[in-house]
Formats: sequence, structure tokens, C-alpha cells
Amino acid sequence: VPQPRAVPEGRDAPAEAEDPAEPAPPEPAPARSASRLDLTVDPDAPPPEAPAQSRFAKGLASVLAVFVLALAVYNFHDLIVARLPQAAPAIDAYVHFVDDLRQRLAEGLAAIINRA
Repeated sequence: VPQPRAVPEGRDAPAEAEDPAEPAPPEPAPARSASRLDLTVDPDAPPPEAPAQSRFAKGLASVLAVFVLALAVYNFHDLIVARLPQAAPAIDAYVHFVDDLRQRLAEGLAAIINRA
């Protein structure tokens, strides 16, 4: 059964609207898509979880934690070796590596400054 359409004031209804025997053309069905959201609500479902922390933040926190740990081992190497004598060779090698790296960095910066 066709539904009557409202006609704005001051306008005449189109001729086909007056003929109830002629059915209106069916409206096309909405397109179905795989990306369509399911908007049904399940009252027994657990509440949604908080959004996960981004991978960037996790990666940055990991790098900072490793840096702080390496800095602590370098700064407190005497205490660590005194408490863990079996770690002395590895920690001494690490401290000498960092000292050598610092020396090379200082020499490189001095060369750059002297050029200018």
C-alpha cells in the first residue's frame, strides 16, 4: 500500500501522487559491505577494554629503560664488582668500552670545533 507524500504548501501535488493504483518504485536496498559495523548490543558481554598503549610508547620506554640500566652499570661498576666479583671481567670490559667511546667522541668533537 503506497503511503501518501506530504506536499509543501503553495504547491500542487504531482499527477502520479493522485493515482493510488500505480505503485511507487521500490527503494534500492542498501549496499552490503564487509566493513559494515555490527551495532548489536550484547548485555552479557564484558565491557570494552581500554585502548592499548601505542607501540611507539612501548618502544621508547624500552629504550629509555635499557639506557638507564647501562648508565647505572657504568656509574656503579665499583659497587657491582665488589658485590659480584664473578661479574668483574664483563663489567670491566664494558667500562673500558664506554671510556674508549667517550674518548673518541671527545676527539671527534674537538676536531670539528678546531676546523671552524
